[in-house]
Amino acid sequence: MLIPALVLYCVASLGCAFSHSIGLFLVFRVLQGIGSAAVPVIGAAVIGDLFRGKELAKGMATYQLMLLLAPAIGPLLGGVIGEKFGYQGVFIFLTLIILLLLFANMKFLPETKSQTGSAQGFSLKSLTIIFRNHLGAVVVLYGFIQFVIYLVYIVFVPQILSTFYSMSSGKVGTILLLMSVCTIVSIRMGSWMRNVMGSGKGLLYAFLFQSFSVVLFALTAQLSLPFLIVDVCLFGFTMGLTTSMPTTILAEQFPERACYCHRRV
Repeated sequence: MLIPALVLYCVASLGCAFSHSIGLFLVFRVLQGIGSAAVPVIGAAVIGDLFRGKELAKGMATYQLMLLLAPAIGPLLGGVIGEKFGYQGVFIFLTLIILLLLFANMKFLPETKSQTGSAQGFSLKSLTIIFRNHLGAVVVLYGFIQFVIYLVYIVFVPQILSTFYSMSSGKVGTILLLMSVCTIVSIRMGSWMRNVMGSGKGLLYAFLFQSFSVVLFALTAQLSLPFLIVDVCLFGFTMGLTTSMPTTILAEQFPERACYCHRRV
């Protein structure tokens, strides 16, 4: 499944680069999103197939770190490329990267799918089980709200920086990089909060802290550039605090599902 996802992403990136209408561009962006959405899930499954025990834990930790580094480096690199070659240059660069990844996957990564056993796919019953549990429903709702807010930051922070502060794409990317760096730095503190307070209480305090950062951003982002930078970094910091807490809570609330997942990997 990884290779078809990469092929779809590659074709969609080329389509984005050479689209001559906003409608066609949006169609290819949707296809690009579908291709990219499959990669993190498949990547985690491949790691689960290839490693066991402590090696599995190390592999997953490294994988999660890479997922956090990507949004840190991406805006900065995209800003530099876009400044010199326009938006078409960004999508052509993505196409070249995907072609290299396709070659590497076909040459070095064997099929890891188990030929024995049965896989449990997605079912609506799994969702109803979660939402019948009050704490599980709250955690899922929190994750949804957090992701929506994160997308709002990603969309509107560049607009505010370019409109109110006349910043170039490269400088905008640097500020978004700071947000991701703060996320990575605060992960260890989030683990400390989880160990000291427990996942539930730690998530509650982190959520309150994050809510404060969002309100502060709304009130001060357009007052001055230093305020905006502090707001963005503060939000990134609160994102890192909650990285491991929701999954830990869900594993505690649904141990039978967690056990099944461990057996699968």
